[in-house]
Amino acid sequence: EKMLAPRKKLWSSPDIVVDTALCLLDASENDVVFDIGCGDGRFLITCALQNKCRCVGIEVCKQRALEAKNKVNEAGVSHLVEIRVGNALEMNFEEATAIFLYLVPRGLRIMLPILQSNKTSRKVVTYMAGFEGIKPLKVKKVTPEHQPLAKWPVFLYNIGGGDCGDSGSCTPEAKNNVNKPNAPLNMVKVVFVGLVISSLGFIALKRRS
Repeated sequence: EKMLAPRKKLWSSPDIVVDTALCLLDASENDVVFDIGCGDGRFLITCALQNKCRCVGIEVCKQRALEAKNKVNEAGVSHLVEIRVGNALEMNFEEATAIFLYLVPRGLRIMLPILQSNKTSRKVVTYMAGFEGIKPLKVKKVTPEHQPLAKWPVFLYNIGGGDCGDSGSCTPEAKNNVNKPNAPLNMVKVVFVGLVISSLGFIALKRRS
């Protein structure tokens, strides 16, 4: 079974990470914000309170999901926040317009093609680890209270929609194919120009004779 994050130790996003991620996502009331691996739901709760938007958390651990649901109810945002229990790889989150990920690099590698397959682009924020080989739109460094010497990165990407450009939405291999000349079409053009030149040369020689 493919997992996106290790289960042995449960990590929660520090408050400064949550605030930074929300700043980068810049969600509005019309957005649907997903937290894949939502843990105790702190990101979702803060997002709902600040932005008044619909939030969905996916959590594979039933105990953590129950903890998140209880905290959502305590915060009074159960009308905005939904917690889904299960493996994110077996769920549909196409409705998401913005996504927060706090996963290990392996988990991000697994998630990337799924995110890229979406028909429309959306903002994706990751914490500590970024998507390999993709240039982020922004990177902010944060220092959690319990790690005063640390400067951990928070990455912002725009992924999906089939539009590579400078958005960081495609792998390097995909970017290499963007704006690449159409070889068959160019060959037709070359042949056509060659025929025109040959015809003009034949006409010129005929006139001289």
